[in-house]
Amino acid sequence: AAAAARGGAGDRNSSATSPPLARFRLNISPIQHLRPKLPVKLTPREGDPHVVPWHQDAGVCLPEADGVSMITVWIPLVPVHPKNGSLLLRPGMHRQGLMKHWIHRGVSIIPTEMPRKGMKETSVKMAPGDVLFMSKYCPHRSLKNITDGVRWSLDLRYQRKDTPSGRSFYPTFTVGDPNLNYESWVETWKKAQAAYRGQAIHRWTLRRRDARAIAVDNT
Repeated sequence: AAAAARGGAGDRNSSATSPPLARFRLNISPIQHLRPKLPVKLTPREGDPHVVPWHQDAGVCLPEADGVSMITVWIPLVPVHPKNGSLLLRPGMHRQGLMKHWIHRGVSIIPTEMPRKGMKETSVKMAPGDVLFMSKYCPHRSLKNITDGVRWSLDLRYQRKDTPSGRSFYPTFTVGDPNLNYESWVETWKKAQAAYRGQAIHRWTLRRRDARAIAVDNT
């Protein structure tokens, strides 16, 4: 479900476009993030989009990508620990496949899909140079940042070339493409965002507040 690789300063010269990775003919998914997790005291209650509830990365894809093998690569840019918002994982639960999600602070797993009793939770402490590899079905969430500093991280998703990304209206890029540069990356993204503004980016329609209202009406 998840595996961590430990690195060091000497390992940071390799890049996503290095020949060893490029030979696998991979695409980098458009579902990618640079996350600045702010100290909780600087954000309104439930107002920080980078404090994410339990979810699976498969849950933020459209159904077109259900049969696609996808690996999330989570990279800390600063030391990460429970006090500044490390990841919390549920090891082994990837075997259950895709769980039902609803719309709450982004997209999150419906609690009845993932009972807390008897389930192990693992906090991942990491340093710059480390990398965490996760299955798209691995449930995970982030903890609050109760320090005074910003927790910076990257999460990228890789899959085989010519497979659906789950958001095919957004651009994917081939690892090792010699014609790719920053300017073309920015321009491609600007055009896609303008053309597909308002496009649904996942399959879920139920909102948590609506589910609670339905439950009240049925009592």
